[in-house]
Amino acid sequence: MMIASPETPMASLTTGPTLTASRSWNRDKAEADDSVTVRVMPFAAGAHRGLLGAFTLLEFDGGLPDVLYIDAGRGEQAIVFQGNDVVADYRSDFAGLLEDALPADRSIYLLRSVAEEMS
Repeated sequence: MMIASPETPMASLTTGPTLTASRSWNRDKAEADDSVTVRVMPFAAGAHRGLLGAFTLLEFDGGLPDVLYIDAGRGEQAIVFQGNDVVADYRSDFAGLLEDALPADRSIYLLRSVAEEMS
């Protein structure tokens, strides 16, 4: 699983789930778990596709179509696409986000630094 997150919420939160997760960040578990990679989009990246809203792209092996879930920001409402041009566009957008995001090791360092500053 690859997670790309903007730096903004980490710098502005004083309470909530992100702060709690940052404070309880377990270095040993994070470094040992190869199934999850966290990448942070730094302020310096400027405007980027991720600012338009959250989305989740699920890619499957075995000939199954990829699925795109777009959070509509309205509670339980969402838009779901399977294996079409919209999915391909978002796949390209995600690749671009990863190009601009901090590498995984620098992202973890930033998370730890923010957690230390807030504790």
